[in-house]
Amino acid sequence: MIEPVASFGAELSLLWVIVVGALSGVPFVLAVWRFLSYRGRAMRAESMAKTSPPLEAGAALIHGRVETDDGGPAIRVEIDQVGREWTHKNGRSHEWKERNRVVQVRPFHVRTPEDELVLVAPAEDIRLVDSLETEKVDGNYRRRVAELSNREEVWVSGVLSQEGERGGTATAYRSGPGSWVIRGGRGEPMEIASGGLERQFSYWRAFYRKATIGLGIVAAIVQLALFSSYYALGLFGKVETAQITGATTYTTTSKGKTYTHYVVHGVVESRKLGRVELKDEVSYGLYTEAKSGRLREAPFLVLPQEPWLHALGSRATLPIWRGMCALLAGFLGALIYALTRRQMMPWYEQKKVLERSGGSLASKAWWAQEPGKPGLFVPRPSHPEAENARPGAAKRK
Repeated sequence: MIEPVASFGAELSLLWVIVVGALSGVPFVLAVWRFLSYRGRAMRAESMAKTSPPLEAGAALIHGRVETDDGGPAIRVEIDQVGREWTHKNGRSHEWKERNRVVQVRPFHVRTPEDELVLVAPAEDIRLVDSLETEKVDGNYRRRVAELSNREEVWVSGVLSQEGERGGTATAYRSGPGSWVIRGGRGEPMEIASGGLERQFSYWRAFYRKATIGLGIVAAIVQLALFSSYYALGLFGKVETAQITGATTYTTTSKGKTYTHYVVHGVVESRKLGRVELKDEVSYGLYTEAKSGRLREAPFLVLPQEPWLHALGSRATLPIWRGMCALLAGFLGALIYALTRRQMMPWYEQKKVLERSGGSLASKAWWAQEPGKPGLFVPRPSHPEAENARPGAAKRK
């Protein structure tokens, strides 16, 4: 089979385009979907904050203030971490890695701006969108804590239903007849966000907006700049038999080495195309056949609308250099996206909280993770006795 030199061949080219195209396209599609999802949730929440629609059964987002029976915290998450530090040529770095997590939850009420009470029935898979503060540090051990306190303003996302207890009065642990109750949905944990809307939605909305732009550029480079000629010839190219008119060579130099390239020339004359001169790079063996006159004709795949776009052979092939550039672009785009998302992920979305930074363990032991803050980490005083170092202290001010 006659094919251009330095190409993958017809079968491997098709497989390469599918796999590498998915490598560059799938992360872009996911980023777009997640951006639209977070933007939709933000718009919905902002609309609800302005219009205060009545409570309805089904998927819901409610807003109000926390009320507990005894005034204590409704939710408390304790995360024990073990730290390590190491030295490198640029200084020191450290990490704090989760070893144990305790989630203390209990039912509580949310009082809406319309003075309606909704019973919140959280499970241990609750997602608490709140600050993660340091409660205790002892050498390479520390405890991180997040609390949902009484009287805090919250947004709760879950499934709302109207339920009733068979007897007794309505409390934070029992719903009265016909009371509203919100729980987590199937496959989707309940999400409780402390504070305003920005903490819950804008952080990821901004991240995925940037990710969509960046991954869109990568996908455009792969699909439009590197694969477009393959798509055009494969979908719309016509096979034409060209009369071989000659063979030439040219040289290139790279890293002090000289390389010889072999090219065959041909011509096609037809009523539709007219007279079109064609050429493509070939192997040395095919070059010698053309040079000696033994190769008199060869198939060329030609794009009728743009005859300058053509390639030797009867099936579309992908040049190796284009395929490797596409693979590199797609791999780097997907890798940078995954690593950046992992680095920017708030603690409440991590199965095991891992925090890495420069400096020694003690240098940032008391820093907090604040949802919605660029870089997440916010300095805190180094003394645990200080008011701001205690969980929820900033919220009580």
